[in-house]
Amino acid sequence: EKVGGEGTRAARDALIKFSIGRKSKKYVKAAFLELGDIGGKTAREFLCGKHGLLSKDVLVQQFAADGLGRMRDARATGPLLDVLTNRRTKTLVAGAGAQALAKCSSGDEKATEVVFGFSRHKKASIRGAVVEGLGYFGTEEALRRLEEVLTTDTNAEVRVAAARGFGHAKRTEALELLRKAAADDRSASVSKACLEAIAEIQGD
Repeated sequence: EKVGGEGTRAARDALIKFSIGRKSKKYVKAAFLELGDIGGKTAREFLCGKHGLLSKDVLVQQFAADGLGRMRDARATGPLLDVLTNRRTKTLVAGAGAQALAKCSSGDEKATEVVFGFSRHKKASIRGAVVEGLGYFGTEEALRRLEEVLTTDTNAEVRVAAARGFGHAKRTEALELLRKAAADDRSASVSKACLEAIAEIQGD
């Protein structure tokens, strides 16, 4: 974190070298997130390459997606789409990739189509991760889908994700819906997530 905070080319190169082949995934994750904060072509291409998104290690792929999400670089849209639409992509990677795609895509039509499609995935684990990512779009369509999930999805964790998505969107018009869901939902975790989203929107 200290090295990443320098934000220099030397820091970037040191983090890249440090992360390659590192057995401890905790350190790989930390390095990838710092690379995401540093940004730039070299960091982006590294995270999209064989030591990142294209790694054979699922956790490394997931952390690369997380780093790209931090970067919010629209030029990562293509590589993220490739991974997300690959049928062999694992659940963890699909969820992280969808969130990163929502952060990076800047309204890209294909990216929007893919993320919204995955928000209806039959696997609750993927659906939840993708639904949370919808909040980063912040569009009216995204808000409608989040409302639909929060009020109708049968899986509590997916409804939690929808509440978090509203928090990411930071749209004040969602406050009334979140307050109602916090009071009415049978799941304590959903109620808690709604209250946390309200606090996030209000800046508390």
